[in-house]
Amino acid sequence: MFEMTRVKKDYTELILCECGCGFTLAKYDKYGIERKFINGHANRGKIKSEETKKKMSEARKGIKPLPKSYQKLIELNKLKTGENNHMWKGDDVKYKGLHHWIRKYLPKPADRLCVLCHLKPIEEVACITSIYNREFKNWAWFCASCNSKWDNVGVRRRIKRKFTSLLKT
Repeated sequence: MFEMTRVKKDYTELILCECGCGFTLAKYDKYGIERKFINGHANRGKIKSEETKKKMSEARKGIKPLPKSYQKLIELNKLKTGENNHMWKGDDVKYKGLHHWIRKYLPKPADRLCVLCHLKPIEEVACITSIYNREFKNWAWFCASCNSKWDNVGVRRRIKRKFTSLLKT
């Protein structure tokens, strides 16, 4: 019987993409085949003749826009967001879903800095009143370090006094 041996290639050897984009890629793919381009970059920068451009234009002419019935469905689906969606849970939403919704809709401070320290950029949103609902007054934007301090109950009391005084002013 014949014995098959596999040639080992160095998969960690990096080269520059030949299209000139400046990205690096492994010289060999997982099958040991040598690569020159990142996927999709092989035709970048190539100058097409007028004949080729005309053929490409002709190929696109047969493509029709979506029928009006599909466009109406797309518009209806856009209207099915928030409370209009059949999956809307209101305040019965779970922890992760509520945080996702708040991160999406809670307005960020104008200066994009932490509400407590006013030094670092905002990264996380936290519930400041221990009432988990969709009211924005119960939530605030913190930097990562202030959020971890806020989660520590012992430190929270001190910060809460400072934060409530900031809210009153």
